[in-house]
Amino acid sequence: MDLQMPEMNGIDVLIAIRSEFPDARIIVLTTYAGDALCKRAMKAGAQAYMLKGNVRKDLLDTIRAVRAGRKFIHAEVAAELATHAADDFLSEREIEVLSLIARAIRTSWSPIS
Repeated sequence: MDLQMPEMNGIDVLIAIRSEFPDARIIVLTTYAGDALCKRAMKAGAQAYMLKGNVRKDLLDTIRAVRAGRKFIHAEVAAELATHAADDFLSEREIEVLSLIARAIRTSWSPIS
C-alpha cells in the first residue's frame, strides 16, 4: 500500500480495507521516512512500514515476516520513532533500548516479532 494515491490517501484506504477485511495483512511501501506517518499507518492496521529505496533488499523478508504474523518497521523510521518516543513519556532506558534495536536492524536486518 502506498500512502499517496490520487483518489484517497493510503491511511484512509488502509482503514477501509481493515474494516471490511480485519485479517488483511498490509505492508506500507513508501518514500516517507517520517515517524508520524508510520505511527498513523501502524495504528490504522498496517503490519509493516518499509521504504521504497529498500525494496530489493528487504521486500521478500518483509513479506515473509508479515505472513508469519510479525511486524516490521524500516530501521531509519524506527530510529526516528525512538528519537520522538520521549514525547510519549518513555523512560531514558526505553529510548536507549529502542535506539539500540534500530541501530542493530540497520546493520543486520531481522524482523521484529
